[in-house]
Amino acid sequence: MVGLAVLGFLVNGAAVLRMRGGRTLNERILTWHFVEDVLGWAAVLVVSVVMVLWSIPALDPAISVLITVYALWNVVRHLRRTLSVLLQGGCPKT
Repeated sequence: MVGLAVLGFLVNGAAVLRMRGGRTLNERILTWHFVEDVLGWAAVLVVSVVMVLWSIPALDPAISVLITVYALWNVVRHLRRTLSVLLQGGCPKT
């Protein structure tokens, strides 16, 4: 789990660095998705190291719930702009 977390962190971190500074709505939302992935892999890395040192099995579902709540919060935050584009209403200024 530790190795997979390091690999996921590095790959998604490289994607964030490549996508930063995007101008279109699609590029910005994709960058946020990669940032969420990086944060998720960082959390998995921390929890896996803690679980190697101490046996605290409740950390795994707890971190899963926190990552899900954070991702859902970002979805709700970007929903209005995305729906506007999908309904061909143009992209509102941010």
